[in-house]
Amino acid sequence: MELCETYQQCKYLDGRLIINRTLDGPALTLEEGLPLGPFSLHQPMLRPFAKLVFEQKWIPKEMCYGPVRSVMGLAPCESITTELRTVQQQEFTSLVQRAMESSEVTTNTRLEGRELVDTNWDGNTIDLSKVTVGEWGSWWEIGGAVVGGLLGGPIGAGVGAWVGGAIDDATSGSGGGGAPTTTGRVLTIIDETLETVQKSESQHVHSETSSSTLSVRERSITRTFKNPYLNRSLELRFIPTFRRFEIVTTMIRFDFGLSLDVGRVAFPRLGVGAANGDFLQARLKDQRIMSVANAELGLDDEFASTPSSNAVAAHLNANPEIYAKKLVRHMHQNRDIETLQAPVLQAIRNATKDPKEAENLEKALAWSNTYVQDKSIFVPVTDPSLALERLNLPKDLAADLDKKVKKIKPGALKKITTKRDVHLFAGTHVEAVPGKCKLPGLPNFVKSAGGDEA
Repeated sequence: MELCETYQQCKYLDGRLIINRTLDGPALTLEEGLPLGPFSLHQPMLRPFAKLVFEQKWIPKEMCYGPVRSVMGLAPCESITTELRTVQQQEFTSLVQRAMESSEVTTNTRLEGRELVDTNWDGNTIDLSKVTVGEWGSWWEIGGAVVGGLLGGPIGAGVGAWVGGAIDDATSGSGGGGAPTTTGRVLTIIDETLETVQKSESQHVHSETSSSTLSVRERSITRTFKNPYLNRSLELRFIPTFRRFEIVTTMIRFDFGLSLDVGRVAFPRLGVGAANGDFLQARLKDQRIMSVANAELGLDDEFASTPSSNAVAAHLNANPEIYAKKLVRHMHQNRDIETLQAPVLQAIRNATKDPKEAENLEKALAWSNTYVQDKSIFVPVTDPSLALERLNLPKDLAADLDKKVKKIKPGALKKITTKRDVHLFAGTHVEAVPGKCKLPGLPNFVKSAGGDEA
């Protein structure tokens, strides 16, 4: 009789996710009263930015057993019914994101103890908290307002000089004075996160009732075990099984351009509910204020001028950080891109004394790729080589930046790679072992599958 063939081993089967780190430079200009559609922005800052993009592959490898977790003994002829868990799927994005949000670190790579991550939009992207950088090799701070450095100078030259430093920092082995580079800091955070995942998975299997609803989908199978021996016990050994993953993290892209931190958004004092009902319905979390906004929706201007209407605007203006983020995200998700681009264009034109410089800078940006993160609007440059032509930089700076741009081409970035292994819980293996001690004076037999004595 010919045996059936086994399945072939799959190749190139891996889970992938993207990890982003955005760096904001010092302010190019500090504005006041820029319009964002019907809203007004107070102290928005135009900055250069750099974005480091890492791809993380989770490559499945072999299965392995962990140490025996628990042992259960069955007396002769005793039976027991228990539930065993098996893993059906791992969702790596949630697994890594939750580890980043919850884990404490022992190094100084995260200045506030915990790494904050932005909600991913496409299911496979993790945005680390934005970092504001003053000068390369000097000091860092998260979410700080670094003003100076480039303020008041030619924007094109300032952006070119800062971006050149950002490229050197991201692609070199160490920063000024031997300090960790941006890339080194991100890779350290990723490694610490994977260590947290490893510890969590190892501890996860110590309880039969524990489960993870987001990172692992599991199912329970009810099984019955019976001791077939009449003269000895049967020992059930519950052994956790793990799948080993080789995790390869590679820097795949370096983007740069201009960002506008919108600062504080001023909402209109009257009629905000009637004019911006879609935003309030989607983003307003306080139910008490929500009831006031709902009452205002669809009513005439006479109600819009009453004191109760002011409560909505007062709540929004009292929480500018929260609602500035919610507003720009709401506009982006509604594809209101022109409204988001308008204050960036205005800030560029206000900051440049020469209209030709403003025109060159506008042409160097890929406006169709506008996006938001946190409370900033980002406009990356178009192809770096084309952007260099359009920026019309001084000859020495253009030549220096041209050399550095070659360091961030995809082929050159592939050398920035780290690898490590992580074991994820896959299920429980039950091993039945007959007891060594026999009861005297009893027959040594078990029931066969057909019920005959053996």
